[in-house]
Amino acid sequence: MKRNAKIFLKVTFFIVLALAVILLALIVYCYAVTKDVNLDDNKLVDLDRGVNYYDISGNIISEQSGGLTVTPIYEIPENVRNAFIAVEDKRFYSHKGIDVKRLFAATLSNVKSMSFKEGASTISQQLIKNTHLTSQKTIKRKLAEIKLARQLEKRYSKEEILEKYLNTIYFGEGCYGITAASRYYFDKTPAELSLNEGAALAAVIKAPSAYSPLRNPEESEKRKDLVLSKMREQNFISEEEFTKYSGEKIKTNSAKSTPSESYLNLVKAEIGDFLDKNAYTGKKFMVYTNFDPSAQDILENYLHNDIDSDKSAILTDKENRIIAYYSTCGCIERQAGSALKPLAVFAPAIELNTVCAETPVLDERTDFDGYSPSNYGDKYYGYITVREALAKSLNVPAVKILNATGVKRAREIAKKLDIGLTEGDNSLTLALGCTEKGVSLKNLTAAYGIFYNQGYYCAPHAVSKITAGSQTVYTSEPYKNKIIGEDTAFIVGDILRSAVKSGTAKKLSYLDFPVYAKTGTVGTDKGNTDAYCISYNGKYSLGIWYGNRDNSLMDNSITGGSYPAQTAFGIWKALNLPHAEVQMPESVCSVPLDKITFDEDHILSKAEDIAPKRYVIEGLFKKDNLPAVSSERFRNPALTSFELSVISNKISIRLCLTEYYDFMIYRDDGTEKILIYDSDGSKPVDIVTDLIEEGKTYTYTAIPYYKCGKGIFKGEEIELGKVKASYNEDDWWKDDFI
Repeated sequence: MKRNAKIFLKVTFFIVLALAVILLALIVYCYAVTKDVNLDDNKLVDLDRGVNYYDISGNIISEQSGGLTVTPIYEIPENVRNAFIAVEDKRFYSHKGIDVKRLFAATLSNVKSMSFKEGASTISQQLIKNTHLTSQKTIKRKLAEIKLARQLEKRYSKEEILEKYLNTIYFGEGCYGITAASRYYFDKTPAELSLNEGAALAAVIKAPSAYSPLRNPEESEKRKDLVLSKMREQNFISEEEFTKYSGEKIKTNSAKSTPSESYLNLVKAEIGDFLDKNAYTGKKFMVYTNFDPSAQDILENYLHNDIDSDKSAILTDKENRIIAYYSTCGCIERQAGSALKPLAVFAPAIELNTVCAETPVLDERTDFDGYSPSNYGDKYYGYITVREALAKSLNVPAVKILNATGVKRAREIAKKLDIGLTEGDNSLTLALGCTEKGVSLKNLTAAYGIFYNQGYYCAPHAVSKITAGSQTVYTSEPYKNKIIGEDTAFIVGDILRSAVKSGTAKKLSYLDFPVYAKTGTVGTDKGNTDAYCISYNGKYSLGIWYGNRDNSLMDNSITGGSYPAQTAFGIWKALNLPHAEVQMPESVCSVPLDKITFDEDHILSKAEDIAPKRYVIEGLFKKDNLPAVSSERFRNPALTSFELSVISNKISIRLCLTEYYDFMIYRDDGTEKILIYDSDGSKPVDIVTDLIEEGKTYTYTAIPYYKCGKGIFKGEEIELGKVKASYNEDDWWKDDFI
């Protein structure tokens, strides 16, 4: 028994000793890594932080600074202060800079997950991290943070710490501090903020890009209500106040009047994640954009001078740099309608050689297993080419082509073009641009870039680079993906040129330089919700959208081919940009086609070089998908239909297809065969000749022929019939027509 007790004491001694050694080692380590770490009072509120934005020429567009003024804590409403405490550090007034209970729970969670995902930072620690340290998650940084937080608590009161925190924290959109955030989001001073607005600002700081009330209002509302619930739990507000404000919409300062504000909103959305992650790493960020003020003015002016609806316009270049952007309702996602057809239907079909530009398609009311789309105005054209179907924006042919190609392929291309589709977007309605989520005008316009960029897609971007001091800390490197072949890209583009010449975008045909375009309209008989015109030349793309953010109806007269196309015409003309046609690649060629075969048999065949021009149509083809059949219509003339009759003692002969050929008619009485008629270009409807000798039988034949220059191409001789001359009976010819 005594022996066991001695063993127990020894084990306990060594365990305590080991723990003491470990503790001593930790103390030594903590001292060593933090011995040079000291609180710098001058860093606690940095007035130099902010973001400057510059245009394509390097001129400043806007300066967003968080350090314009520091709002004293007593000017910030108590409810607003409590909102931050409730969601960020509920034991703020009771701890000494470190919330031990929360730190222990976070450490346990991190050990279990083998990560540093739980931070457990108090407001004091956040202030230290944001002003003195990096955001790197290491033990060394955490120890420095703890030491400095303790020093902070010894040197300043809780109210002073909270004041410095609220005037330093990053609220997104380039806003540092509550003064800048209040002004930017609500056009108020901090003293004027309501409980709801204060809760919304407290909600933002967890992830500014995700919870911005301007950019993501729905997520902002959810997070704001979470803040309110925590305030209720901690008795900062009553149950009645929570019930009153929870779910209440926040009115933001969304009415931005300057021409550049729409563009800057795109910029801020593009670099929001970067600024969130690097908000405290530099003194001031200089954001250099692709913004062209003169182009911006043109877009805004043309969209102000017509109907009262929401509208957007975007101008991008060949690398999908966003040159100008204007919108009355922000970068929202909408149904694309027929503007999606070139991307989701025609490009995949031509790429896979399912169809070519001149393939005949029967345009008629068709049922696809219960789905029966209709054309605009319920008008149908019979057999038409793929080119005509897209230029006229016909629905039934588009659905037929998608059905033949497959929805899977359309979805693959849409995904590569950043056109967000859901699992539900898996039916033939995709051919008409019907999607659950919709697409932004920015992404839709950028997608059209594949048609003049040899099939390559570049992500649209407004920012070229960001600098901090003398360092470049961000460079725009949009990915570039090959989506379709350059042959497919050119052919679809050529069809879109037809849409300008004779299709739904014909308002653009009055420009004195070539552009390519597609319109789109979404709506019902009661009114339209969306109207598009997407156009481009060889260097720039221009997207126009009309609609209403609240989805209210516009008049049915507002279609893609009306106001949007007219606006696009005016903008193109005013922009005075370099004019450039898209050059035909070597993998595409023009092929003469037999028009007669197309019209009568609805198939494609190469026309002969001797065919008259009126019977030839030109078609564009990929060289790996040329027509397999060649016509021999004029080299081998043929008669397939004719009539021979006797009327009033005269032989009447009618030949069909004589509009294509000439012909010679012979009469053979058994002893002699003579030419009785040669059309030689006269093309009569009937040939009439007299009966010659009673009792004799005459055989009539015809030889079709075609003249081309000095050459004559003859077809096979065709027997038209035999007639025996007799005058004995009233209806003699019935018996003697052999």
